[in-house]
Amino acid sequence: MSQVKERIRLDEGRLLYLTCTFIALLFWIFVKLSKEYSSDYNFDILYQIPENYVLVERPPVDVDVMLEGRGWDLLSFQFSKNNQVKVDLQNTSKSFYSPIEIINLINKQMDYKNIQAVNLFRQKDLNLQLDEKIKKKIPIKPQIFLATQGDDYEIKQILTLNTDSVEITGPQDQIELIDFWDTDSLFVSIGQSNQELMVDLSSPASEENFLFSIDKFIFSLEIEQNVEKSFSVAIESSIPNDSIRFFPSKVRLDCVVPMSLYDSLDANDFIVLADLSNQNAQSGNSVPLTIAKAPLVARSVRINPGITSYFYQKNDTLKVENPQKAPE
Repeated sequence: MSQVKERIRLDEGRLLYLTCTFIALLFWIFVKLSKEYSSDYNFDILYQIPENYVLVERPPVDVDVMLEGRGWDLLSFQFSKNNQVKVDLQNTSKSFYSPIEIINLINKQMDYKNIQAVNLFRQKDLNLQLDEKIKKKIPIKPQIFLATQGDDYEIKQILTLNTDSVEITGPQDQIELIDFWDTDSLFVSIGQSNQELMVDLSSPASEENFLFSIDKFIFSLEIEQNVEKSFSVAIESSIPNDSIRFFPSKVRLDCVVPMSLYDSLDANDFIVLADLSNQNAQSGNSVPLTIAKAPLVARSVRINPGITSYFYQKNDTLKVENPQKAPE
């Protein structure tokens, strides 16, 4: 019986100790949270803009702000999720907001009177320049390349399966200067010929405030094999002179062409030029050759040989300097 009474007294002592500790902890928390503190918070920015206007540059979507207030108030604000500041551009011509003005906007819209925004981080002045919003339809330019090295294959045709244009919306002064828009670069293999490929529209620069009606495009590729072809092309002089002769008078041109155009190309599509404009007596009679004309479909065009010799052929008629002393 005495042991039971002793255990009851121990349990009562422990309960009393825990109760006192809990009360002391409550007082300690109350005192601590009654003091002034500062803490960093992130605020989302909501821009209220006239319907027919748009910001010239993409504005920041949030700012980091230091708030000061009592611990109780900061703790309540933390759970209130009231972290949005509105920047009203509806009825004002104002186009610039300094950090101080942003802080004042936050304080004005703050529901907690005992909390004040005192500092702005990570965000410089907000340049909120407005321009008239317009829409424009522009073609897309697919940036699709073969991953295969060399000239063995090439893309013969790119077919757009869903649409070949996009509607872009943004500031008038910038949109009027845009004539087309690139897709992201895509490198394809030979085995992807005649397959559907999904390509994203390239993203605008971080400061550009553009919107696009569509951002994904579907293409189909036709890949063609290239083959080598040779031509015998006559050498032409860069200066008009009927007395100039070349040796050899023709050179061989080697190039790579698409198989479908193999029979449509001939030597008349090329011009090999010997540049004699800078030649003089001390230059010798050899001159390098250059390709002055070649079809765009011809790749890796090479001249063999790359130089030629030239000479001047005299006329058959004898030119007499002094008729009185001419031979009889």
